[in-house]
Amino acid sequence: MTNFNESIDINIFMALQISKKCMELGETIPNILLMSNIGVGKSTAISYFAEINDYDLVLLRISNETPDTITGYDIAANADNAETTAAKHIRPSWFQKILDNKKKGKKSLLFLDELTTADTATQGASLNLVFDRRCHAEYLPEDTLVVAAGNYANNLSSEMTVLAPMLNRFIVYNIMPTQKDLKHFMCKYEGSLVGKRMNFKDEIKKAMQALKDQEMKNPSQKFINCVGEYIQSGLYTEAMQQMKEGVLDPKVTELKDIYSNTEGDEPLPNIFSFRSINYLLDAAVACYICFGKEGLLSDNFKNIIHGTVGLALSRDQKTGDIKRTIVTERYYDVLADVANDIEKMLNDRLPEYQSFFNNIVGEEGSVITVANMNLMANKLKELREDKELAKIDRPIDSAVITRLAKNISTTIKKQIEYTVSSGTNFIDIIIKKPEEYVDRVNVWNNLVGLVSELSAIVTDPKKKYPQDVRSVIDNTKLSCRQCNSYLKMIKKGLLKKDPAMGNTIDIKSF
Repeated sequence: MTNFNESIDINIFMALQISKKCMELGETIPNILLMSNIGVGKSTAISYFAEINDYDLVLLRISNETPDTITGYDIAANADNAETTAAKHIRPSWFQKILDNKKKGKKSLLFLDELTTADTATQGASLNLVFDRRCHAEYLPEDTLVVAAGNYANNLSSEMTVLAPMLNRFIVYNIMPTQKDLKHFMCKYEGSLVGKRMNFKDEIKKAMQALKDQEMKNPSQKFINCVGEYIQSGLYTEAMQQMKEGVLDPKVTELKDIYSNTEGDEPLPNIFSFRSINYLLDAAVACYICFGKEGLLSDNFKNIIHGTVGLALSRDQKTGDIKRTIVTERYYDVLADVANDIEKMLNDRLPEYQSFFNNIVGEEGSVITVANMNLMANKLKELREDKELAKIDRPIDSAVITRLAKNISTTIKKQIEYTVSSGTNFIDIIIKKPEEYVDRVNVWNNLVGLVSELSAIVTDPKKKYPQDVRSVIDNTKLSCRQCNSYLKMIKKGLLKKDPAMGNTIDIKSF
């Protein structure tokens, strides 16, 4: 499987593939705005994407354009008639090329390059291309993909900026090169000394094609809708929680300084709006269809989260000042949980295990029978060894595990530990009723197997149980160790008073 985080070219390809899939699904089209410092290869990566997806790349370098060259010209309908007052609109050449491509059955990728270096009038003329997918009164063909690119504020002259409405109409995709990326920019002669010079372009295109091939083939609309509802529910719940905490106030949407405040060494976030949260919803659905769970859990998709709703705005109730909070990680954690829920939905084996434990654990505070201890221990072992569940996070619901842990503690108190009045000769009571002690030890020995298997599931880092659930199991194991010491103390007393009986008792260690 392609590494989603392996190079700038692959990262850009993944982002554009998500935008393309949104368009194919017929939902909103969250256009990508690639943001970076100069010279990181944005244009090259886009040209590779266009080639692999059979797009004709139509370049519109916004910094070199004027409002007229973007939207077209109005000229006199009849230049020979001085009385003519009506005007005729002439299409711009870039738009005519896209229409010609459509007639030939060719898709177009409209690339708005150097968006941030254009003046505000020219940026404004570009808005309809992004907002309404329209040039003057004519619409872009439905299969036209729009992509834009720009540079950070510190790369530009002080008077340049990005129009606030423009920014929130895009998914801002930040390209922040690291040391590992230098290898991808300095490899065109690699292998020459041994006579095997690498064809860099071909290698990148192979990796992109492998990434494209991961896409689900013909998912049903029902499946897409179910995935969408899982993701929608998770994003809605998180946004509501942020509002309750006062971190997010949708009424606060002051965007005017968001671009100019970014100095280029930190990724540019986008702010929450009802539009942008829906962009994220559709992008997440498209990402899952294109790349599955691994795509949603990638750093690459975290970048997309940051560029859609990464910045929550609210207002200080006392001072009235705007509060800015980066919430990217919160939404990422939500989508990680959602991705696991979707995987559970798709797994045919998991419902069997879930139904088993939901039915057998019982109400909180119940005593567990020896028979049920063994049934659950065996089922837990089977679950751990089930290859179909190897990639499923938290296969047993956390609430069920917590309830089971409490029932283990109840069983220890009611079925293993003795309750005796002070001053009673404890060992003499046991000697008089040896069968009762043997029963208690038997309960303990079977409980050891259950707790061991339960702990193996919960503490496995691959299962990703949250810290509060792991803490519950740690406390349960502590209670078990205390019970183990308690039983061994009793056995030590028995060995002194009745060695024959004491030697027949085998207490399993935990």
